[in-house]
This record gives sequence, C-alpha cells and structure tokens, in this order.
Amino acid sequence: MDTCWFCKEAEADPSLMTNDVDLFRVIRTESGTATAEYEKTTIKVPACRRCARLRILDFIFVGFPTYLVSFAAGLVVWGLLMNWVFSFEFVMNRGGAFWGIVGMFFVLISFGFVAALPGFLLGGFLHERASRLLLPKNYRESEPAADFPEVKQLLANGWELGTKPPN
Repeated sequence: MDTCWFCKEAEADPSLMTNDVDLFRVIRTESGTATAEYEKTTIKVPACRRCARLRILDFIFVGFPTYLVSFAAGLVVWGLLMNWVFSFEFVMNRGGAFWGIVGMFFVLISFGFVAALPGFLLGGFLHERASRLLLPKNYRESEPAADFPEVKQLLANGWELGTKPPN
C-alpha cells in the first residue's frame, strides 16, 4: 500500500485517489496543418482519507470565504471611489450626457482594477495565510501533485501537463 503523498504519514486509500494529474505527449504532427497525434495518460496521486477531506474543506471553509471577503472589500473601496469621483451632481449638472457616458466607461473599466483584481490577489494571499494557521502542520499543500515522482519522470521524458496540446 502507498503512503499519502500530502502528509507522508498515513496509508493511502486507493478509493480516494482523486488527485489525478493529466499528461499528454505529442507523437506526430503533420506539417502545414494544426493537427497533431498525441497520447495521454493520467497519474493517480495517493492520498489518505484525512488529506483528501482536508483539500475539500480547505477550499470550502478557507479558500472560498477569503476570496469572497476580499472581493467584497474591493467592491466597497470601488463604490466609495466611484461615489467620490463621479457624484450624481457632477455628472448631471456640470458634465452633461457626454461626460456621463465617459464616466460609465470609466466605472466599468475601473471595476476590474480597483475591485476584482486586487480582491482576488488579496484573496489568494489570505487563503495561503489562513491555510497555514488552520491546517495541520504536517499537511503539505506545498507538495503539489505535479511534483509526484511518476509525474516528474514523465515530464522529464517530454510529456506535458494537460489533457491535449493547445490548438
């Protein structure tokens, strides 16, 4: 029986090997066309019952909430900024319809930079920190399945991560 790849302690449960790594290798390409003949394989990374559960719980109770809170904080900052920059009085009384339209484009474009992007970056940072605090010390999330020895050997032999070559 294999040892769990993530905690390196417990015995892996074959029914829980849900950490699949898909790989492909191009065998032959036809010159002048975008078609390629390739083979693919899936390596199953062993996980114990506890680590398989932790990966799911980490996402549900740590990952998703941290991204959600970060995104909400970004929305609040964005809303305050938009209220300050484009107040209703400025757009209607001094700016006219043209500046109202320009202002709406600015609002839509700024949403991505002020709310969404920083929210998701902050969410990733908070998720990493919260995971370190909440998960057991021997749980190695930093041991990705792509570092599994069988996967590393195939990568060294010309295989690539994914299910098929890009078109």
